[in-house]
Amino acid sequence: MLQHQKPLRPATAVIHRSGERPEHVSIRSQGYKHSAIPIICAALLSENLPMQIQNVPDVEDIRVLVQLISKLGGQVDYSHETFTIYSANFTNDHLDGPLASSVHGSIYLWPVILAKVGSLDAPIPGGCPLGGGAYANGRPIQNLLDITAIFGAQSHIANGRLHVSLDQARLSGQHTIDIARWSAGQNKVNGAEVTSSSKFALLMAAAAGHTEIKNIAQRESVTDLAHFINSCLRQVEMGSSFILRPVRRTGPTFWRIDSDPTELMTYLALAVLLDIPLIQFCGVSAGMLTHRMPYEIAKLRQMGVEINQNGQEVIAKIDRSSLRGVRVVASTAGINTDSQPFFALMFACALSKGRITDTIWKGRYGYAERLGQFGIDVQRTAFGLTIPPTDRIRACTNEPIIARDTREAAQLCCLAAAGSSQPIAILQAKAHLARGYSSIESKFAQFGVALSFND
Repeated sequence: MLQHQKPLRPATAVIHRSGERPEHVSIRSQGYKHSAIPIICAALLSENLPMQIQNVPDVEDIRVLVQLISKLGGQVDYSHETFTIYSANFTNDHLDGPLASSVHGSIYLWPVILAKVGSLDAPIPGGCPLGGGAYANGRPIQNLLDITAIFGAQSHIANGRLHVSLDQARLSGQHTIDIARWSAGQNKVNGAEVTSSSKFALLMAAAAGHTEIKNIAQRESVTDLAHFINSCLRQVEMGSSFILRPVRRTGPTFWRIDSDPTELMTYLALAVLLDIPLIQFCGVSAGMLTHRMPYEIAKLRQMGVEINQNGQEVIAKIDRSSLRGVRVVASTAGINTDSQPFFALMFACALSKGRITDTIWKGRYGYAERLGQFGIDVQRTAFGLTIPPTDRIRACTNEPIIARDTREAAQLCCLAAAGSSQPIAILQAKAHLARGYSSIESKFAQFGVALSFND
């Protein structure tokens, strides 16, 4: 059946099992992109340059960031997972259209440009289209413009570009931002606009006077950024509200990005699919299980996965014969929305059905159709997805298998590795994977899986 797939197209990933199933896999943990990008942007505000930021993942968004900063007038370098900022003397306010519109992370340069230049000329940002509904045509930005307005900025969109002006003298005043304003939840701060609003508000406040941020999202990428700002830029009091005081910091000239929890979930799911009983993650940040992904770990243990951290090493022991399905709810304060597609893969291998609800991107279930292409009978309900046990995961379609975002691309590559000993093509996967996964070909190879790209 697979030989009748349509010819490969550019940016296609090709996956097939290339060797015997290993009994043990060891993966070196990468830095977290969602922390690295805003921290790099915050570092541009430092007066204590040059600065080195280490463990920055080798992904496309970082390479785009290098180009954007260089075009603005900064001097930076990125090599061997180290991002070095030599100077950040911006000479213009113009963000390159094709570059900035290709990645969502370009939004975190906006506060830096406004603080340094007083104006901004930027395209509508890019990024993976998540969720559907109100966000079917892209990520929200009105929340970000609302935050700039709190600091006195004025904005308008003309000819597909965003124009913002700011009287920089107004930054030195006192400001209050309540993230609940952009929350979709009534009782708890939650929703698609909350985490980006929290990081954006922190970056605006890092260049401003006394600022209180109420109801801030307590996600790992937000607290990572707050710790960096507290060390290098401003005094940050972290409680129910975050209060930033204009106390100048002359902190360290180096910083290390903490580990990526979604990468751990990805390769753990691949180990479950391939029935590999032990997977080891090396070079992991302290508190990975207890602070960076405690809700995921609680659910994994409830499923029957034995997972523990000892220093910089995380070891997971998996017995598929006793794996149980559970209920997973993704929320801003709980399980990461990027984790839920990988729980779905593990549920397909469990003894009982699992259920998934995403309260952040409420329509983020598009991958259910792609699971069906591998024989997984996913049920859509008013509450999300129900994934029953699947006797055998197999590629069972002649239709093209197409990836639409970074996590779906990784999910499909994992399914393809488990679904056939013959090569399977995942269309449009290369660009998505390049945005979120460093060294993915060599890491898949450790599972006895060959992953290559057709250019």
